[in-house]
Amino acid sequence: MKTTTITMMLFLGFLLGSCETTDNTILEEEQLSIDNLEELWTEIQADLPRFVELTEHIGSKATRVEYMIFSYERAFGNERPPNIEFNKNAWESAYNNLLPNLDIAKAIATQNEERKYLGVINVLYSYVLMKMVDYYGDIIFTDLASNRPTLDSGEFIYDEAIRMLNEAIENFNEAGDDLATDYYYNNDFNKWIKLANTLKMEAHLNMRLVDPDAISKFNSIVQSGQFISEINDAFEYRYGSGLITADPIHPNYDKNYARHISDYQSNWLMHKMMELNDPRLRFYFYRQINCTPGATSTNGEFCEPREDRMRCSIQNRPGHYMPYMTFCGLDNGYWGRDHGNEDGIPPDGFFRTAPGIYPIGGKFDGEELTPFELNTGGSGLGITPIMLSSYVEFMRVEVALLNNELNTAKILLESGIRKSIDKVIPFANLDPDANLSVVPTTNDIDSFISNRINEFSNANETDRWNILSEQLFIAHYGNGTAAYNAYRRTGFPNNIQFHVDPNVGPFIRSLYYPSEVVNANPNIDQKPNVAVQVFWDTNPPFPNFPYSN
Repeated sequence: MKTTTITMMLFLGFLLGSCETTDNTILEEEQLSIDNLEELWTEIQADLPRFVELTEHIGSKATRVEYMIFSYERAFGNERPPNIEFNKNAWESAYNNLLPNLDIAKAIATQNEERKYLGVINVLYSYVLMKMVDYYGDIIFTDLASNRPTLDSGEFIYDEAIRMLNEAIENFNEAGDDLATDYYYNNDFNKWIKLANTLKMEAHLNMRLVDPDAISKFNSIVQSGQFISEINDAFEYRYGSGLITADPIHPNYDKNYARHISDYQSNWLMHKMMELNDPRLRFYFYRQINCTPGATSTNGEFCEPREDRMRCSIQNRPGHYMPYMTFCGLDNGYWGRDHGNEDGIPPDGFFRTAPGIYPIGGKFDGEELTPFELNTGGSGLGITPIMLSSYVEFMRVEVALLNNELNTAKILLESGIRKSIDKVIPFANLDPDANLSVVPTTNDIDSFISNRINEFSNANETDRWNILSEQLFIAHYGNGTAAYNAYRRTGFPNNIQFHVDPNVGPFIRSLYYPSEVVNANPNIDQKPNVAVQVFWDTNPPFPNFPYSN
């Protein structure tokens, strides 16, 4: 019987130090059928949002889009409990699930000349590879058949990913059968082409510090018009689609609404949005109380400090904080934590602010100011945003600022903010009990955007970068990877809240490799610390960059 040998990204036992092996390296001819391809493709589509969620939390926490506990070294190192080992979980998601299945699916699609499948497989393959480089730097790619694989440079892998994206576009333009299921674009291959081009734009922007032609390549794609530019071009996973039958709701809803509230929210993000009167605030966060210890209530009354509920409310403000940086309790019942706060877990589950209706499908904040009941709000039928039109506009603002095209930057900034808000506002309809009378009006939104654009127009160069970066961070709530990349590229915003520890050590420039991988493979050396920079990050090393460590 004819057999086909497939070099798969199954790392056998050596990758994670287990004794498990696989005998799937040889596939019989009948296993190369289209039925197997469709089954694999369904699994791949379900695995992608899990990978995105595992990685995005790293970027979000590092950039204050989410709350981060501990130092960067401890938060993202190898010594955390298994359920929160960020570096291990992200690696396993890629190398134990997504990449092996993509490799097998690609072999089957090639054997059966399934052009559309080859296109989508290459797009997702390239996405995962580039995100792994963004977080780890050099990773395993070409030497996968070996029991002792070596690392490939991040630069080489980026080049390979771009090549895959170009191949994907070629396949989309060829005649061929539709996918059996397409939970992302419903077989609209023009949108898949836009996504492929947008991922190339993102890659070129990341490489602008190491490739003198990167901006020219970026602009060439913009001029083609074939990139994600409209809200309905969004590349996102929508929970409740029926694809993930074992876990049909957003994982953060499961953590915070289906059981009990688990997460603290970022004080920096809540304070910034409250300070700007951001219309997205009540969509991102749900308050359970009107009074935070040591702050002012929604009624304008002082809230007494409570050591038993919020220990920092009786503590002095960190001496290294700048005057404009928020500390501890926020006004109006926003109950979160400062960047790096290491306090334990007091009895505050019915007081702390919960994640809201966007993007996880939680509760819309209609000023109820009361604890929520389990399994309420949007029932977890939110999204994992992967690439939105607003994200692309902020990329374009960065390029415009680099080219000193201030009017273009202003137009694109307005477009990016508006597209972000327009994406968020309809989520109020997911909550059947939402108090829609407090949904921001068109005038509220227009006023907010006008204020941001006026500030941008009248700002100096540094403040323009800060305004852009703040709005980029806010828009990327729900997927902080691009915020993390932008922060390493630019160092902005340079006015975000410092870590509470003045001697916190270096900012995380890349993740450690999982200890099991290093211990099982003498060809992979562990990094000395989290300050090791990925290939496209040529900014000054610690302690000179970034400023707001």
